[in-house]
Amino acid sequence: MDLTEGNIPHHLKTIAIPASIAFLFSTLFNVVDTFFAGWVSTNAQAALSLSFPVFFIVVAIIQGVSNSTAALIGNALGEQDNRKISLFKAQALLFGFILSMFISIAGFYLAKNLFLLMRAQGESLHLATKYMQAIFLASFFPITTYAFHGIFIAYGEARPLRNWLIAASIINAILNPLFIFGGFGLPALGFQGIAFATIISFILGTFYMGNKLVKEKYIQDVKFSDFYPNFGILKELASQIIPASLNMMAIAIGVFVVTGFVQIFGDKAVASYGIGTRIQQLFLLPIIGLSTAAIAII
Repeated sequence: MDLTEGNIPHHLKTIAIPASIAFLFSTLFNVVDTFFAGWVSTNAQAALSLSFPVFFIVVAIIQGVSNSTAALIGNALGEQDNRKISLFKAQALLFGFILSMFISIAGFYLAKNLFLLMRAQGESLHLATKYMQAIFLASFFPITTYAFHGIFIAYGEARPLRNWLIAASIINAILNPLFIFGGFGLPALGFQGIAFATIISFILGTFYMGNKLVKEKYIQDVKFSDFYPNFGILKELASQIIPASLNMMAIAIGVFVVTGFVQIFGDKAVASYGIGTRIQQLFLLPIIGLSTAAIAII
């Protein structure tokens, strides 16, 4: 789609509706995890609730990468600067890779301390730490997937992520009980099975979105040399990605603080609060859709 031509309300609907549906299924993905954690134990559900504000750090970064990639490539498309278009695509993927390596290492070693700040203890602390360490180590996949999404959005195409998240919600609903309770020769992993189901969904998403980009020729203009570090472009990306991610992290900090106080009332209270935050996410649907559309069009 060429966003420099045509009817603006039409473009808004074409991007905002699939983007909102994608966010809906992203929320349902989390709801599925919460549902199956309840099958394991109250401690497991509390651990997942404790993980939510920490997991939101990864969410903040992938949203920052996605939105900033879309905005910068969109500007280059508006200028019809083909060289900048290809450079921004390659450098955004490179920046995402560097960022994911940092997040993986820092997150793995800091996860337990973050939960301790929320007054987590006992079994919930142990489960939440193991869960988030696994998620942090796999952060390359969601960050790369959303960098791909940013390229799509710059061209006004929100459907690939929507289609993937619908499929991912179904895959996650199948893998969760399989990994938690075992079957077909697989051992029962308990609560940790939820993390493995999520990671496999991340990996499949990266391959799906990458294949879609290549197949639909959205990165045919990118050359191997475009991936060499260009510090001017990387600085421009950082100037967009870091503030955008910090905006989202402000929400995570809010949930982080509230969860710390809820923890005073025990694991059942934390589990209940976690369920509530999943439902609350549904109210963000129209805002996320309109925001995504506005970034691409402007």
